Amino acid sequence: MESAALLRTSGEAGWLRPATTILGIYVCPVLLVATGVIPFGLRFYVLMAMTLLAAGIALLSPRHSASGLGLGLPRFGQLMGWAVVPAAIFIGAILLGGLPMHHPVQGRTVFYLFFVLVSAPAQEFLYRSFLFAELGESRIPPTAIVAVSTLLFGFMHIIYRDRNTVLLTLAAGLIWAVVFQLTRRVSIVAVSHAALGVAAIMTGVI
Repeated sequence: MESAALLRTSGEAGWLRPATTILGIYVCPVLLVATGVIPFGLRFYVLMAMTLLAAGIALLSPRHSASGLGLGLPRFGQLMGWAVVPAAIFIGAILLGGLPMHHPVQGRTVFYLFFVLVSAPAQEFLYRSFLFAELGESRIPPTAIVAVSTLLFGFMHIIYRDRNTVLLTLAAGLIWAVVFQLTRRVSIVAVSHAALGVAAIMTGVI
């Protein structure tokens, strides 16, 4: 009886950290923006705060290493096969899919540089690198981690109040979660994310 109680307590403790991480980093900040408590115009500052908090936890935790976070550089073949080609296919599907277009963001070089160099890598660190490492340390099955990563990534985009944006980010998030699970290189999904995001924004899909 005592051993069963210990196992139950251990299991509950094992879920406490990932549950706290998900609520504190991935759910509450998004809800604050979605409900207008934090103005929509500050969304990128919120993203940076979420990323810095995750990075701080990763740096201070002895459980995480650079390799565990997927921070190694990929080989050229990996980059082409897992990032460039899938992104090109996805972009082609978007353009041929006849999705309704919004007003594309054009002529804003600073915005695109920010998205490619800061926003896309930050999102991939949050939703793939750090999240996979945190949940993996809690012995959560890989398929469950992929599912949680996909759902949280789509959830983040509810702040745009657009169904197509949420659906597209769910689909893209699933692909990137699977690719990260297979390659364990956050740079690969960051390149794919940057390419796809720029194309989607330029064409006005999102």
